[in-house]
Amino acid sequence: MCLRSLMITSAFVLAFSGIAGTASAQDGPRQNTDRPGNDFRNVALRGNSGDCLELCRRTRGCRAWTFVKPGVQGTSARCWLKNVVPAAVANACCTSGVIRIID
Repeated sequence: MCLRSLMITSAFVLAFSGIAGTASAQDGPRQNTDRPGNDFRNVALRGNSGDCLELCRRTRGCRAWTFVKPGVQGTSARCWLKNVVPAAVANACCTSGVIRIID
C-alpha cells in the first residue's frame, strides 16, 4: 500500500511539474495573444491555429508560435515560429502558444 501511494504521488508531482511522459508539452494555445519577436520562420496557412501548433511541434528548434488571423498580414493567415519564447502580449490578431521541451 505504501509503494502504491508513493507511485501515485510521484505521478502527480511529475504531471504538474511538466516532466511527465512526453518529449514535449504544450502551453496554450491562447487566443487573443501575440508573442512578438524571435521569429526564425513564417509561412502562409490556409488552416487554423492548430495547424500552426503542429508545424511548430514538427520543426526542430521551435519553442513558441503565433498564428495571425487572415486579413491582418495579408489575405492568408500566417504562422510565425520562434526559437525563443517571447513574452505574451494581448492582441486580438493572434493565437499563440509555447512548446516546452522535456529532456
